[in-house]
Amino acid sequence: MSCVFIKLRIYNAVWISGLGIQHLSSLRDLSITYCEELEDMMLNGDVIMWKSLNKRLRSLTLQRFSKIGGCS
Repeated sequence: MSCVFIKLRIYNAVWISGLGIQHLSSLRDLSITYCEELEDMMLNGDVIMWKSLNKRLRSLTLQRFSKIGGCS
């Protein structure tokens, strides 16, 4: 039996690159609240982990990202 994640909420994660989010190809809704590593990755243009989510992800919510303007 396999496990399918459709909705995932991450809050205050210390690191996100080791979570394997890029392997969650059935993910539809992703909500991330404060993750300093992700914020730094986005500022540096590191988007490799998100490319596999591009086809199915319908909703992405980012909250409390103080370094990136407009995400509060």
